[in-house]
Amino acid sequence: MMDTYDDDSFDEKEFEFVMKQMDKLFPKLPFSYNTDDYYKLDEVLVDYPYALIYQNRTCYCVSGKDPTPITLIINSYNNKNITYRNFYEEVEKKWDRNYWACNHNFLEGMSIKNNIIDLYFGS
Repeated sequence: MMDTYDDDSFDEKEFEFVMKQMDKLFPKLPFSYNTDDYYKLDEVLVDYPYALIYQNRTCYCVSGKDPTPITLIINSYNNKNITYRNFYEEVEKKWDRNYWACNHNFLEGMSIKNNIIDLYFGS
């Protein structure tokens, strides 16, 4: 069972609470999570048993560095679908921190088409 913050409106205390919970769950995540995802951790993100995570490295931060996009394959735990929790746990395990050279490391969103997850970062 997930800890929750009992308040009707999102405020600074709730934000701090969510950050602490996400830090506990994913202490080695190579980028900053989207706090909105905390309440969706067990919801389906991708309706496939595997997904390809794609991160285009075209940001000005990586100019002069290897522009090869980051791609990871993640698998579901139940052979049915990928949840937000699967996504974060798999990324935490498989993402090469040394390869990520961008200053923009706050996950602002994702777009999903079929079983491809495209990540969008900001600062």
